[in-house]
Amino acid sequence: MRKLLFIFVSVLLAASVYAQSPEKISYQAVIRDNSNQLIAEQTIGMQISILQGSISGTAVYVETQTPTTNANGLVSIEIGTGTVQIGNFTLIDWGNGPFFIKTETDLEGETNYTIIGISQLLSVPYALHAKTAETIVGAIEEIDPVFEVSVASGITEEDTIRWNNKLDYYLETQSLQSVIAYGNNAYGQIKNLDNPTDLQDAVTKVYVDSNDIIDGSCEGEMLYWNGNEWTKIGQGGTGQVLTFCNNMPVWTTDGICPPAIGDTYLGGVIAYIYQCGDPGYVQGEIHGIIAAPYDQATNIEWGCYATPMGTTDLSLGAGATNTEGIVNGCSSNNIAAKICYDLSLNGYDDWVLPSYYELLALHTNRNIIGGFDEEYGYWSSTEFNSYGAYAQMFSSGSSPVSFNKSNSLYKKIRAIRYF
Repeated sequence: MRKLLFIFVSVLLAASVYAQSPEKISYQAVIRDNSNQLIAEQTIGMQISILQGSISGTAVYVETQTPTTNANGLVSIEIGTGTVQIGNFTLIDWGNGPFFIKTETDLEGETNYTIIGISQLLSVPYALHAKTAETIVGAIEEIDPVFEVSVASGITEEDTIRWNNKLDYYLETQSLQSVIAYGNNAYGQIKNLDNPTDLQDAVTKVYVDSNDIIDGSCEGEMLYWNGNEWTKIGQGGTGQVLTFCNNMPVWTTDGICPPAIGDTYLGGVIAYIYQCGDPGYVQGEIHGIIAAPYDQATNIEWGCYATPMGTTDLSLGAGATNTEGIVNGCSSNNIAAKICYDLSLNGYDDWVLPSYYELLALHTNRNIIGGFDEEYGYWSSTEFNSYGAYAQMFSSGSSPVSFNKSNSLYKKIRAIRYF
């Protein structure tokens, strides 16, 4: 039987600027086995996917490669140069993120991928995003007659300098921290009055229009500039108040900030709030995942080795059905899913073992949630096959991979519930 392995991934993103921008991104990963031994000088099979929107988002580009690790177990590839399976790397709209890199690996050099890792692109490959104007020779002469008679033709360089301090038309004299949005159209801004002497920092612009759809799954989303990048906010309901909470705007019905990730809430700590496109997202409402405030067990098995449970769902919201399927199909008691299923904590008894993507969300927000042991791995409820299930190593930079179901060494569980 093939030994199940895990991978520590280090992503190095580079879009170096030469006379022309290269159509590729550098990626490196160190491969180790369950004994923490390097997999050196070995050809492996890899499938690389660029996911758009979220960790469970659509794959806009997929390619395969068969690189060879070096003497230190390091594999180096250039994404964009492999065998294309889906999409066109040169046509990726890097300005419409966020984006995630998903890697699937077969240590035998084939396509039976047993190792899966997902890493978010925390910065856009700007040289790729901006390559539409790599060189300009000579002066630009505007000869469009429509432009010549438009208002835009009168914009001066001084006007562009003043843009960052310009307030929207019907809020110019207001000093509110929230605005009312009606239906599909809302134009406005939120003023953060924590530092009213600095106008540029104090004004956060918000724009939403039914004709400005960021992605097709959530009509009427808005773009919000958080000071570093544009982020997405789902459309609110008629009459809802756009309120400045924890340095970003959210929709409320009464102007009171809703709970946020890291807040103590309904028996635990909020670990994730559903975003537009996630299963469980409801427009204008706050829903998500609550993590138990502490671990439920240490050195625990997943259980039912060599017995298929059929709980292969990776998605957000799947922890409940996965957990119930394991409990109903496995007679063992001291296993990860059963411990969560039987848990009664802080007045709630609907705790479950998180799915693959729910566990990944806990790992992403682990420092905000608190209480995780980075020396241990945490089980998910998602089964890989009859012999293995996904777990998340909570050391920095690791991603969920498949482990033997009977492996209890350095394995913990953290239950979740939904709100």
